[in-house]
Amino acid sequence: MSVFSNNLETIREEMGLNYEEFANKLNINRTTLWRYMKDQRQPDISFAVNVSTTFGINLDWLLGTPFAPNDKYHNPKLTEKSTNKDFNKEEWTEDELLEIELYKKLLLEKRKLKGC
Repeated sequence: MSVFSNNLETIREEMGLNYEEFANKLNINRTTLWRYMKDQRQPDISFAVNVSTTFGINLDWLLGTPFAPNDKYHNPKLTEKSTNKDFNKEEWTEDELLEIELYKKLLLEKRKLKGC
């Protein structure tokens, strides 16, 4: 199992939810959840963000990125240092910059899973 699927299982267990309840909280069907948890399907960024926001889980921890904090329940705000210098803050909202940053992290995780 991948770090992501292991972390999904950890969240489900800690919340005391069965698979159907967990899927319902995330607004997905049980089969889709099962495929994510068995590494038969890769989630898109919106699903990872949904898990993060629904359960207050740090996205870095959820994806198992190397710079993930020890505290999985900490959800840091996007800082100026973490944004790409090519993005002009006047053209992007804080939420859009956060989505861009999260998508970059997801792409890095996918690269890591592919062994690139």
